[in-house]
Amino acid sequence: DIKKIQLEVSGMGQYREVWGYMLPQILDFDKLDIICVVKRNFILSSRIVRVTNSLPQLALKMGFISDKNGLQLHSIEKVKFNRKSLFLDGYFEYPNLVGNYTQLIKPLLKREIKTSSAEKIIVINIRGGEFVRLGWSNQKDKQLYERQIARALSEFPDRSLHLVTDDKEFALGLLDGIADISHVHAPDPYENFRLLYSSDVKILSRSTFAQWAGFLSADDSTIYWLDEN
Repeated sequence: DIKKIQLEVSGMGQYREVWGYMLPQILDFDKLDIICVVKRNFILSSRIVRVTNSLPQLALKMGFISDKNGLQLHSIEKVKFNRKSLFLDGYFEYPNLVGNYTQLIKPLLKREIKTSSAEKIIVINIRGGEFVRLGWSNQKDKQLYERQIARALSEFPDRSLHLVTDDKEFALGLLDGIADISHVHAPDPYENFRLLYSSDVKILSRSTFAQWAGFLSADDSTIYWLDEN
């Protein structure tokens, strides 16, 4: 009985590396007429929902749902709230629900995100920048990429290697001595997502940006996940 879903996106501009709000470019919002974007919602922009993480009963009473407060998204329908509105704050990327998410989202993808320029290549994604500063990407990943590139080339020996990255200097340094890159694509959120989604052979970093392109195209792709043996 949900009548409207409002997306509060004011926080998108607060990251050090701003790639922007991309959903309207990826999803067909004509099929999502109950969704609208609001510039600012005080409850969400102030992160009050997050503050109630440690007070689940209060959060439940207020209709506040965070991915940290134990009120799992998939159980919302079983919970009776006293409020007409629910306020969700978080990523809600539960690994056991990826299949559910993908099944829901795939029919809503715009047709034009599929590009033919990804044919007959292997696309490698490396996340630098913020990931390096946070310690989520580092030189220890060199061996992981070397292993996955070797696996990919053993199965697809005639393909050239293309690189998609937000940090060209870090990425090329990481690949130095283990891969000959034919083309480095310019950092462009929309075009990079299209390429990662469309390529039928890809090596993906830990970045959720790249991983969602992988999840949504997994039925038509050979994917080498960075931490996969």
